[in-house]
Amino acid sequence: MKPRSGLLPCGGRSFSSTGIAPGHTARNSQRLRLLAATAAIGGSICVSGSIPAATTNSALAVSANVVATCTLTAAPVAFASLSPSATTSSISTVTVNCTQGNALTIELDGGTNAVSGQRRLASGGNYINYHLYQPTAAGNAPSSPAVAWGNGGVSATGSAFTSTCNGNAQLFNVYAQVPAGQTLFAGTYTDAVMVTVTY
Repeated sequence: MKPRSGLLPCGGRSFSSTGIAPGHTARNSQRLRLLAATAAIGGSICVSGSIPAATTNSALAVSANVVATCTLTAAPVAFASLSPSATTSSISTVTVNCTQGNALTIELDGGTNAVSGQRRLASGGNYINYHLYQPTAAGNAPSSPAVAWGNGGVSATGSAFTSTCNGNAQLFNVYAQVPAGQTLFAGTYTDAVMVTVTY
């Protein structure tokens, strides 16, 4: 016989439209109806199945750009009252805040009154020689022996100071000194030194 409409058989078994398999009596019809229903459910489980969903993919490009930046401030050098018989010292600071990891070079030029690389304070036609020295690599102690802070002899004797940017504000001391033994005339003496940072 043909399978009952809507039932999906398993294992080749078939049932009549009355639910009684060939060769069985009507007395067994109630039990066989239950078997037929069970077989129908089992049949649907045997032949049915979910089809996997199709997938595809593509790379999402992500990029960023960090621009190297740097800020610079320089505190003034202020000497106390000078004496011809004593060396007078003062400390200033150069503060930089540059992009982390960049190499850092700080140059100090000769100022506006330099002669042959020697920095000078000026008051009218009178001058007082002075020196600027680099700190240690940490930036907070004087170099020993003293290293003149300049720009490679372009306009000031001495070399540029080098370090590495750490991404935070970094303070580097400038050690200034007026040597003893100079003739000093009364007056207010000034100079202006250009600080240049390369990063």
